Amino acid sequence: MVCGFKSHLPHQKTIPRPLGWGIVFIQGDNWQMCGSLLRKVPPRSTSRRDINMNIKTKSSVELMNLYAEILAELNRRNVVRTYNSPVGDYAEWLVAEKLGLVLEHNSQKGYDAYQPGTGLRYQIKSRWERGDASVQSRELNVIRNYDDNQFDYLIIVIFNDRFGVKEGYMLPHDTIKPYARYNKHQNGYILMAKGAVLSDKSTLNITDQLQ
Repeated sequence: MVCGFKSHLPHQKTIPRPLGWGIVFIQGDNWQMCGSLLRKVPPRSTSRRDINMNIKTKSSVELMNLYAEILAELNRRNVVRTYNSPVGDYAEWLVAEKLGLVLEHNSQKGYDAYQPGTGLRYQIKSRWERGDASVQSRELNVIRNYDDNQFDYLIIVIFNDRFGVKEGYMLPHDTIKPYARYNKHQNGYILMAKGAVLSDKSTLNITDQLQ
Protein backbone atom coordinates (compact mmCIF):
# COMPACT_ATOMS: atom_id res chain seq x y z
CA MET A 1 0.00 0.00 0.00
CA VAL A 2 1.21 3.48 -0.84
CA CYS A 3 -0.59 6.52 0.62
CA GLY A 4 -3.76 4.51 1.20
CA PHE A 5 -4.25 2.99 -2.28
CA LYS A 6 -2.81 0.02 -4.11
CA SER A 7 -0.36 0.42 -6.95
CA HIS A 8 -2.43 -1.78 -9.31
CA LEU A 9 -5.53 0.41 -9.09
CA PRO A 10 -6.70 1.89 -12.42
CA HIS A 11 -5.85 5.47 -13.34
CA GLN A 12 -2.41 5.26 -11.68
CA LYS A 13 1.03 5.50 -13.20
CA THR A 14 4.60 5.91 -12.00
CA ILE A 15 6.42 9.01 -13.25
CA PRO A 16 9.38 11.06 -12.10
CA ARG A 17 8.37 14.37 -10.50
CA PRO A 18 10.12 17.44 -9.16
CA LEU A 19 10.36 17.73 -5.40
CA GLY A 20 7.35 19.38 -3.86
CA TRP A 21 4.73 18.53 -6.45
CA GLY A 22 1.26 17.90 -4.99
CA ILE A 23 -1.68 18.37 -7.35
CA VAL A 24 -0.92 18.33 -11.05
CA PHE A 25 -3.15 18.61 -14.12
CA ILE A 26 -2.82 16.37 -17.15
CA GLN A 27 -5.00 17.00 -20.20
CA GLY A 28 -7.62 18.78 -18.15
CA ASP A 29 -8.01 16.07 -15.50
CA ASN A 30 -7.17 16.28 -11.82
CA TRP A 31 -4.27 14.07 -10.73
CA GLN A 32 -2.59 13.70 -7.36
CA MET A 33 1.01 12.74 -6.65
CA CYS A 34 1.72 10.21 -3.89
CA GLY A 35 5.36 9.11 -3.72
CA SER A 36 6.18 8.06 -7.27
CA LEU A 37 2.56 7.33 -8.10
CA LEU A 38 0.25 9.61 -10.05
CA ARG A 39 -3.38 8.98 -9.20
CA LYS A 40 -6.43 10.42 -10.95
CA VAL A 41 -8.61 12.20 -8.40
CA PRO A 42 -12.36 11.68 -8.96
CA PRO A 43 -14.42 14.84 -9.27
CA ARG A 44 -15.95 16.00 -6.02
CA SER A 45 -19.76 16.03 -6.00
CA THR A 46 -21.49 19.20 -4.94
CA SER A 47 -23.86 18.79 -2.02
CA ARG A 48 -26.95 20.87 -1.32
CA ARG A 49 -25.09 22.34 1.65
CA ASP A 50 -22.26 23.50 -0.63
CA ILE A 51 -24.76 25.11 -2.99
CA ASN A 52 -26.55 26.87 -0.14
CA MET A 53 -23.25 28.19 1.25
CA ASN A 54 -22.25 29.47 -2.18
CA ILE A 55 -25.59 31.23 -2.59
CA LYS A 56 -25.38 32.86 0.83
CA THR A 57 -22.01 34.40 0.03
CA LYS A 58 -23.23 36.09 -3.15
CA SER A 59 -24.49 39.66 -3.36
CA SER A 60 -28.03 40.45 -4.46
CA VAL A 61 -26.75 41.58 -7.86
CA GLU A 62 -24.77 38.34 -8.25
CA LEU A 63 -27.87 36.30 -7.37
CA MET A 64 -29.95 38.15 -9.92
CA ASN A 65 -27.25 37.54 -12.53
CA LEU A 66 -27.25 33.84 -11.65
CA TYR A 67 -31.05 33.76 -11.87
CA ALA A 68 -30.86 35.34 -15.33
CA GLU A 69 -28.26 32.80 -16.46
CA ILE A 70 -30.39 29.92 -15.17
CA LEU A 71 -33.46 31.25 -16.99
CA ALA A 72 -31.48 31.64 -20.19
CA GLU A 73 -30.20 28.06 -19.99
CA LEU A 74 -33.67 26.67 -19.20
CA ASN A 75 -34.98 28.63 -22.18
CA ARG A 76 -32.23 27.17 -24.39
CA ARG A 77 -33.32 23.68 -23.28
CA ASN A 78 -36.96 24.54 -24.06
CA VAL A 79 -37.95 23.93 -20.44
CA VAL A 80 -39.25 27.50 -20.07
CA ARG A 81 -40.57 29.60 -22.93
CA THR A 82 -40.50 33.08 -21.41
CA TYR A 83 -38.26 35.06 -19.08
CA ASN A 84 -41.01 35.60 -16.52
CA SER A 85 -41.19 33.57 -13.33
CA PRO A 86 -40.36 30.05 -14.53
CA VAL A 87 -42.94 28.25 -12.36
CA GLY A 88 -45.76 28.39 -14.92
CA ASP A 89 -43.55 27.50 -17.88
CA TYR A 90 -41.96 24.66 -15.95
CA ALA A 91 -45.40 23.25 -15.04
CA GLU A 92 -46.50 23.38 -18.69
CA TRP A 93 -43.32 21.66 -19.86
CA LEU A 94 -43.59 18.98 -17.16
CA VAL A 95 -47.24 18.21 -17.90
CA ALA A 96 -46.56 17.98 -21.63
CA GLU A 97 -43.61 15.65 -21.05
CA LYS A 98 -45.45 13.38 -18.64
CA LEU A 99 -48.80 13.21 -20.43
CA GLY A 100 -47.58 13.26 -24.02
CA LEU A 101 -49.14 16.62 -24.89
CA VAL A 102 -47.95 19.24 -27.38
CA LEU A 103 -47.36 22.74 -26.06
CA GLU A 104 -49.12 25.55 -27.89
CA HIS A 105 -47.48 28.83 -28.83
CA ASN A 106 -47.51 31.48 -26.12
CA SER A 107 -49.77 33.65 -28.23
CA GLN A 108 -52.50 30.99 -28.19
CA LYS A 109 -55.29 32.17 -25.86
CA GLY A 110 -57.31 29.86 -23.69
CA TYR A 111 -55.21 26.72 -23.57
CA ASP A 112 -51.56 25.75 -23.13
CA ALA A 113 -51.32 22.28 -24.67
CA TYR A 114 -53.29 19.82 -26.75
CA GLN A 115 -53.42 16.07 -27.17
CA PRO A 116 -52.39 14.81 -30.63
CA GLY A 117 -55.04 12.73 -32.29
CA THR A 118 -57.96 13.75 -30.10
CA GLY A 119 -57.31 17.50 -30.23
CA LEU A 120 -58.36 17.87 -26.59
CA ARG A 121 -57.17 21.22 -25.17
CA TYR A 122 -55.62 21.68 -21.75
CA GLN A 123 -55.13 24.81 -19.68
CA ILE A 124 -52.41 24.35 -17.07
CA LYS A 125 -52.24 26.21 -13.75
CA SER A 126 -49.65 25.79 -11.02
CA ARG A 127 -48.63 26.96 -7.57
CA TRP A 128 -45.29 26.73 -5.79
CA GLU A 129 -45.66 26.06 -2.07
CA ARG A 130 -42.49 27.33 -0.41
CA GLY A 131 -43.74 26.89 3.16
CA ASP A 132 -46.85 25.81 4.98
CA ALA A 133 -49.94 25.51 2.81
CA SER A 134 -52.07 28.65 2.93
CA VAL A 135 -55.00 30.27 1.14
CA GLN A 136 -52.59 32.30 -0.99
CA SER A 137 -50.60 29.23 -1.97
CA ARG A 138 -53.71 27.54 -3.43
CA GLU A 139 -55.21 30.47 -5.36
CA LEU A 140 -54.69 29.85 -9.07
CA ASN A 141 -54.14 32.56 -11.66
CA VAL A 142 -57.30 33.99 -13.16
CA ILE A 143 -59.19 31.94 -15.75
CA ARG A 144 -60.40 34.36 -18.43
CA ASN A 145 -62.99 33.85 -21.16
CA TYR A 146 -64.32 30.79 -19.36
CA ASP A 147 -67.70 30.91 -21.10
CA ASP A 148 -66.01 30.79 -24.52
CA ASN A 149 -65.06 27.14 -23.86
CA GLN A 150 -61.49 27.64 -25.02
CA PHE A 151 -60.21 24.52 -23.23
CA ASP A 152 -61.56 21.06 -22.40
CA TYR A 153 -59.63 20.30 -19.21
CA LEU A 154 -57.85 22.26 -16.51
CA ILE A 155 -54.70 20.68 -15.09
CA ILE A 156 -53.52 21.86 -11.68
CA VAL A 157 -49.98 21.25 -10.45
CA ILE A 158 -48.90 22.01 -6.88
CA PHE A 159 -45.12 22.05 -6.41
CA ASN A 160 -43.31 21.62 -3.10
CA ASP A 161 -40.45 23.93 -2.13
CA ARG A 162 -37.96 21.90 -4.23
CA PHE A 163 -40.18 21.81 -7.35
CA GLY A 164 -41.24 18.25 -6.76
CA VAL A 165 -44.86 17.52 -7.68
CA LYS A 166 -46.81 17.54 -4.44
CA GLU A 167 -50.27 17.22 -6.03
CA GLY A 168 -51.73 17.11 -9.52
CA TYR A 169 -55.35 17.21 -10.72
CA MET A 170 -57.30 17.19 -13.98
CA LEU A 171 -60.73 18.86 -14.08
CA PRO A 172 -63.25 18.94 -16.92
CA HIS A 173 -64.12 22.47 -18.06
CA ASP A 174 -67.68 22.30 -16.72
CA THR A 175 -66.51 21.32 -13.23
CA ILE A 176 -64.76 24.64 -12.62
CA LYS A 177 -67.51 27.27 -12.58
CA PRO A 178 -69.55 25.96 -9.59
CA TYR A 179 -66.44 26.16 -7.40
CA ALA A 180 -64.94 29.39 -8.75
CA ARG A 181 -65.79 33.04 -8.07
CA TYR A 182 -65.93 35.76 -10.66
CA ASN A 183 -63.51 38.67 -10.15
CA LYS A 184 -64.65 41.76 -12.02
CA HIS A 185 -61.34 43.55 -11.55
CA GLN A 186 -59.40 40.69 -13.19
CA ASN A 187 -62.22 39.92 -15.62
CA GLY A 188 -62.18 36.20 -14.96
CA TYR A 189 -62.80 33.36 -12.55
CA ILE A 190 -60.64 32.61 -9.53
CA LEU A 191 -60.37 28.99 -8.43
CA MET A 192 -58.85 27.70 -5.19
CA ALA A 193 -57.01 24.39 -5.58
CA LYS A 194 -58.38 22.99 -2.35
CA GLY A 195 -61.52 21.62 -0.77
CA ALA A 196 -64.59 20.32 -2.55
CA VAL A 197 -63.43 20.91 -6.13
CA LEU A 198 -60.58 18.44 -5.65
CA SER A 199 -62.91 15.77 -4.29
CA ASP A 200 -65.55 16.25 -6.99
CA LYS A 201 -66.33 12.95 -8.72
CA SER A 202 -65.24 14.38 -12.08
CA THR A 203 -61.81 15.52 -10.80
CA LEU A 204 -58.95 13.11 -11.48
CA ASN A 205 -55.92 12.92 -9.20
CA ILE A 206 -52.95 12.65 -11.57
CA THR A 207 -50.17 13.17 -9.01
CA ASP A 208 -48.54 9.82 -9.73
CA GLN A 209 -48.55 10.45 -13.48
CA LEU A 210 -46.68 13.74 -13.02
CA GLN A 211 -43.99 12.45 -10.69
